[in-house]
Amino acid sequence: HLNGVPFLVIRAISDKADGSAQMDYPAFEAAIATGKSIYVPAGKFVVSKPIVIEDRIIRGVGSAVSSIEGAFDTLTDPIMIIKGCTTATDIYFRYKPTDIKADEKQGERVGLCIGDEKRGLEAGSVIRNLFFDMVGTAIYCPANSSCNGVLFDTIEVQHYSYRGVDMQCENRINNTYSNFYVNDQSYFKCGNAGFALEGSEYSPVLNQINIEHGALLYGIILKNVKGFNIGATHFEGLAISQDDMGVIYAENSSGTIADLTYILNFVRCYNSSIIRMGESKGDDVIRVGNINVRGVNQPHDTLIAAREDWMEELGGLQNRGLKTPQAKSFVIFERDKSASGNYDIVYENYAFYTYHDDEYDFFKSLPTRGNVEVRKFNERGAEQ
Repeated sequence: HLNGVPFLVIRAISDKADGSAQMDYPAFEAAIATGKSIYVPAGKFVVSKPIVIEDRIIRGVGSAVSSIEGAFDTLTDPIMIIKGCTTATDIYFRYKPTDIKADEKQGERVGLCIGDEKRGLEAGSVIRNLFFDMVGTAIYCPANSSCNGVLFDTIEVQHYSYRGVDMQCENRINNTYSNFYVNDQSYFKCGNAGFALEGSEYSPVLNQINIEHGALLYGIILKNVKGFNIGATHFEGLAISQDDMGVIYAENSSGTIADLTYILNFVRCYNSSIIRMGESKGDDVIRVGNINVRGVNQPHDTLIAAREDWMEELGGLQNRGLKTPQAKSFVIFERDKSASGNYDIVYENYAFYTYHDDEYDFFKSLPTRGNVEVRKFNERGAEQ
């Protein structure tokens, strides 16, 4: 018993208790058959089939010591599927590095899958203190599933080739995503997005979403997300990998971002932006409290060390700042040229820090491109 809750202890089948000699899936299968909650001790457990957890608790010793590794022949088998009212905590998910080919697509090499066509993840479920490494996507909710009233808290993702988080089902409501650290560090790979809310979602709360050290098409995607409340977002050491993309992409979505920090990122492509807006089926408004921009095209040292060839493309490190054609086309807000409907940005404070005197003209205002209206709150909280 742990805190009064009965748990069945999973033990590795291999003699060394590290998953190296024999597959450990039968131990999980036997534990699931008891109907009890599952405690995963320290060690590495290798599974040959997805672990399905429904209406129970599965917990490890900690996300650094209780490890489950997927060893599947198919790309679309996730390491674990959770559904019903379930709690999953303190576990490390990974695939073998040789299994990740850096060309994974949606739903491939998934660490944790949210529900299936039979049953989704229900209110009261808690996903906490999980670590993902060497995955296509860390957390994936397919379009035929559901996810409502779930707490996602303290999730770290490293070395992902497609998306860190990918939520695709319709009509999600009242989910909380708190304290996500999504960090690829593999600049030679170009992933899709760090964090994606698509399908449709209502009233999600996001707090402290960190997308760092990677080459992506987008940092965060918000599609059909109404009434989002984002406490803080932080983008650092990030490179947008294709022209005409945005760090945050919003389509038919509205809500509030309390703090948006964009720091030491690398402007390598043309017409990139911090917030890019697409279609709007009505009059969508994004309200931003604080916008902090520092070191535009002043790459993080990790990025410089990993991709010296990118520096050479821009003429060397002396061309940091906004001296390159790619960087000169960078703006804070941008609207897709062909987008229909109205999109507004309302902000309270804008702060910039620059290492080059000649960048002041760029930073003294919020550079914007396309059909979007930008308004500022006055000191009394009214729009001006």
